[in-house]
Amino acid sequence: GNDYIEFISASPSSDIMVVVSIKWGKQKFENVEVDTSEPPALFKSQLFSLTGVPPERQKIMVKGGVLKDDADWSKVGLQEGQTLMLMGTADAAAAPPPPEAKSTVFVEDMAPQEAQSMVMSGLPSGLVNLGNTCYLNSTLQCLHTVPELATLLHSNVGAGNEQSHNVVLCLGDLFSDLQAMSGQPVAPWKLVSTFRDVFPQFAERTPQGAFAQQDAEECWTQLVLSLQRSFTKPIAPSGAASSAAQASSSAASASSSASSSSFFANPVHRLFFIQLLTTYKCLESADEPVKSVVEETSKLSVHPSDTKFLHDGIRKALEEQVTKQSPTLEREARYQKTCRIQRLPPYLTIQFVRFEWKAKEKVRAKILRDVQFPFVADVYEFCTEELKKKLEPKREEMRLKDEELMRARKAAMKGTNHTTPPAAPSATPTPDRPAAAGAAATPAAGEAMDVESAAHKSSVPPPPEQVVDNETGQYELAAVLTHMGRAADAGHYVAWVKHKQDMWIKFDDDKVSVVRDEDIRKLSGGYGDWHIAYVCLYRSRTLQ
Repeated sequence: GNDYIEFISASPSSDIMVVVSIKWGKQKFENVEVDTSEPPALFKSQLFSLTGVPPERQKIMVKGGVLKDDADWSKVGLQEGQTLMLMGTADAAAAPPPPEAKSTVFVEDMAPQEAQSMVMSGLPSGLVNLGNTCYLNSTLQCLHTVPELATLLHSNVGAGNEQSHNVVLCLGDLFSDLQAMSGQPVAPWKLVSTFRDVFPQFAERTPQGAFAQQDAEECWTQLVLSLQRSFTKPIAPSGAASSAAQASSSAASASSSASSSSFFANPVHRLFFIQLLTTYKCLESADEPVKSVVEETSKLSVHPSDTKFLHDGIRKALEEQVTKQSPTLEREARYQKTCRIQRLPPYLTIQFVRFEWKAKEKVRAKILRDVQFPFVADVYEFCTEELKKKLEPKREEMRLKDEELMRARKAAMKGTNHTTPPAAPSATPTPDRPAAAGAAATPAAGEAMDVESAAHKSSVPPPPEQVVDNETGQYELAAVLTHMGRAADAGHYVAWVKHKQDMWIKFDDDKVSVVRDEDIRKLSGGYGDWHIAYVCLYRSRTLQ
């Protein structure tokens, strides 16, 4: 079947970066890099960012005639320092058509082409691939879906590490550009250059001189850590964050890897970081006391090799046996390591550990196994008893609200010509065992999107000091970052971001399109030649 690990040996790349000049009318652009490992269509997108000439209008004169989108660079005969002639007129901003009175039409009643056309005018901007930068583009689009982060970047409260701060400043400028460009592709030259300068591991080149593909999850982690280091302005705890801080300080016997005060003073911590209460029980000595430590992490990691469901994968990641030095036995011993969540952030990041290094074979292996992830994730089971008690009141409110919304939905459908939506397909992720006592009823995946749309309205994000922790233990899927390809250090990354009910935006670099829930369900894995979820970003389900 498709449940296997594909081993890919590292082999020399045939990528070649050629520097050329572009002559367009009276203008000439020097030192334009052409990545001949990518199709000419990507080069045309690069020229669009330089000249404003849409790819479909571009005529690039090369040996043998006009350069085609699918041409083979090896047959084009591109030479270092060569001047290419570009013909075509730049795109002018078209005035929006006058408003037209129409009766209300629901998106789900439209044909796919009509729905696509309806949304296109409001589609966000894509990011131009600047030479194997899809790993960065997809990460940026996922993080851009966090409105509180955009507010934070525009607040000018950043400080701290100078180099990291340069990256954060460029990130803030890029987010502003994405907001201002109104659907036009954005070329993130400044951020890419600064990111590579500050973090040289992302400036690695192939033997032929082209920039190498990088790991999107490593990029994601580096950006979050840069934000963490940059935003150090103290912010007083409030709401649930204050309660969680008190709970943390009450655990006098636990040694913390970071102080509670610094944890909650950093707004990036408050948005993305989880606090775990980790206990170590020695399995070889009944006399050794259980040791507890408080740890923090920006993500939960799920290993696809031993699970088929996200919920089960989180459980296995939080409960495992490890070997470490025993102070009682004065030797290495087996321990039962158990982690429980004692603080839930507004945004929960889940990484599927798709790439593993195999020392014996000296290769990076991509794990293709199908791991289903839900549209609504419930992590109540994995919380400390103290946190569970704090979550229960809001969970009950959420349960009642969900029931009310479902009754209203059924009543509305009875009064229309709508047919009841079919049951979710078997591929729809479902909990692999009954919910724990006190857990709120989680809607089926198909229904969860309706509930989400009504319960989580888009609004002006709160300032950082007013962001509260997750209050129910429930999260809704906000974005998915995928990897396509069988090679760990090659392939292609794409971002899929929630737009509204049954409507997602697919960011394939500068190509932006609309997809449906059913397309997101197909990202769970099992096929090496299709997009597979690598990182999932969940946001808190909230009651308005």
